[in-house]
Amino acid sequence: VLLVPPLQLVADSGEWPDPTIINDELPPYVVMTGDEAKATVVDLQDLFQPSDDDVLQGYFANPELYDDAIHPNDRGYELMAEVITETIRGLPYQPTSTPTITSSPSSTPTTPAPSYSPSTAAPSYRPSYSPTPVPTMQPTVTWSPTPVPSLEPSSPHPTFTAYPTHAPSTAPPSSPS
Repeated sequence: VLLVPPLQLVADSGEWPDPTIINDELPPYVVMTGDEAKATVVDLQDLFQPSDDDVLQGYFANPELYDDAIHPNDRGYELMAEVITETIRGLPYQPTSTPTITSSPSSTPTTPAPSYSPSTAAPSYRPSYSPTPVPTMQPTVTWSPTPVPSLEPSSPHPTFTAYPTHAPSTAPPSSPS
């Protein structure tokens, strides 16, 4: 497993609230995680270090290796690939599993020869494959005329409906019968 801390942001692009989170605070956590997981950490920070002039101009990383303030350009990616390739080549070979032989080889077949007689097996209750219908590309449009609204009120007087309230009743409680 390779872990690579994030590359430094070139300058405060406004994309991040605080570039020091990416540039200064996050890389040590990646290194610490790699140490705990016994993983190889590939630190690419040195590749992108700014020159003294770049630092004076407010850059956090070498701007000649970035397309924007966040993403490396082709040359930046080439440098990254070189370092990662050399790191992988320097790692010792570690197989992920060791094959184990559980029995000695035999010339006797372990599966029966195919039979061409009718099967006596019980029917299978597995669902059969049914193809999904292909949707049509022609939309179906239905139209029904809408009544023309009238400017006349539907009733000469508005009607009000009384809804029950949840206020406590003032009536005396009834006695149980």
